[in-house]
Amino acid sequence: MKRSYLRIIVIGLILLLNFKSESLNAFSMQDRQGKNVISDSLWALTEQHLDKGELEEAVSLLYSEFDEDRRSSDPESYLMVRNLVDSLTFRKDTYGGKISQETQLERIAESILMAQELGNKKILANEYYRQGILLRLQGFSDSAITSFKNSIKEGNAGNYHVFTLKSYYQISVCLARLGKFEEAVKLTTEYLDKAVELDDKLQIQTAYEKLGNIHHYNLQNHEKAREYTLKSLELALKSNLDPTYSYGTLGSIYAEMDSLEKSFSMYRKAIEVTKDDYAVAGYSIHLGYIYMEDLEVYDSALHYFEIGYEAASNIGYEIYLAVARGGAAVSKAYLGDPQSAIKDLLENYENLDKYEDNELKLNTYKGLSVAYEKAGIYKPSLKYFKEFKKLSDSLYNIEKFEAVTVVETKYETEKKEQQIALLSKENELQEVRLDSQKQQKTAFMVGGLLLLIILMVVVVALINKQKAKRLIEGQKEEIETIADQLRS
Repeated sequence: MKRSYLRIIVIGLILLLNFKSESLNAFSMQDRQGKNVISDSLWALTEQHLDKGELEEAVSLLYSEFDEDRRSSDPESYLMVRNLVDSLTFRKDTYGGKISQETQLERIAESILMAQELGNKKILANEYYRQGILLRLQGFSDSAITSFKNSIKEGNAGNYHVFTLKSYYQISVCLARLGKFEEAVKLTTEYLDKAVELDDKLQIQTAYEKLGNIHHYNLQNHEKAREYTLKSLELALKSNLDPTYSYGTLGSIYAEMDSLEKSFSMYRKAIEVTKDDYAVAGYSIHLGYIYMEDLEVYDSALHYFEIGYEAASNIGYEIYLAVARGGAAVSKAYLGDPQSAIKDLLENYENLDKYEDNELKLNTYKGLSVAYEKAGIYKPSLKYFKEFKKLSDSLYNIEKFEAVTVVETKYETEKKEQQIALLSKENELQEVRLDSQKQQKTAFMVGGLLLLIILMVVVVALINKQKAKRLIEGQKEEIETIADQLRS
């Protein structure tokens, strides 16, 4: 069965997977080089600011190590510190809570220009990768793909392959976001092959997870999705890797396949093994919706929505907070507390424009209609039901139009491919005909040349024969003349 709330729930979980291979606490080789450039006392002060969550202060402190003279006299060291600053900002504030993503992108662009001038391929690979992540998060998937390709290019040029596999993976994420699912599958398969070649267990697991993700959420091929995700889980358990996302994806897959007991089991395991509040929030909310909408067990639904809300509060992720709040409110309405439900749902309603998510709007309209009905206040119940119906019909028409567009596009694409195939065949035949004509022309030319040579030989022979005949006749006449003279 297709659950409309599924997409909202998995937004953060997909982001979790996208960053699962990023170590937010470990330094890369290039980061360590930047750290070694500054003094130990300055780094100790920087860490104090970071521990307090004072990222901007930490960044300012690191830059203070380099005045204009030192930047000019030692640009390589300054570039290393810039790279360290970009890395810290990216890892500590990817979503731009303190230092906006626009500011991060500006700084990265400046670092890229400096690295290009100094020919530092390794730092270029680092910076292009971070640039790609930030562009992807802002929805610029095409530009992000270009950045990831640049990261691969510079990494290969510098024999520095730290970001090669990650960039391949991120490109597949962008392709999926652009709706190019088959291309995403193809690229992720190449990414898997490279990971296997390098025997990189983490990247192999991530590739299996991504293939399962595309087949499940995008291509709706749940059997194939289960096959890949089970491989991911098996590798995670065997190699002591994080199985959280594998368990969670299997929970979603089994829910779509109507194997709810297996779905519950997988979600619970995901929540048990993870230390990440994104995962706890997302999977708990998903369990809450299954209990509420599929099983109508509202006390269990409320329990999981509350767990999800608490975890979402820990990370300050507003979309999760809104979804968990709305789910808990509807559960409360069914459990006999419609007034509390109305209050929480109206809070969501007032912020719908900020979230800009149609699924959340649908759930909020429907929830308010249910809550007012349970409270015996029918006029607003009807009002919100009409809003729900209007948006639902509008989205259905859009989906229908998009489905028709997809079919038409597919038809036109296949038609063009057939035309191209026919043109290619005609071109091949034309080339064969031209080759044949060329061969015939060559044969005629060679034949003509040979005939000309033969004619020339014959003519020369005839000329020589005439010369010989005249010579013989001349000699004969001369002999006869001499003989006549002797006789007389």
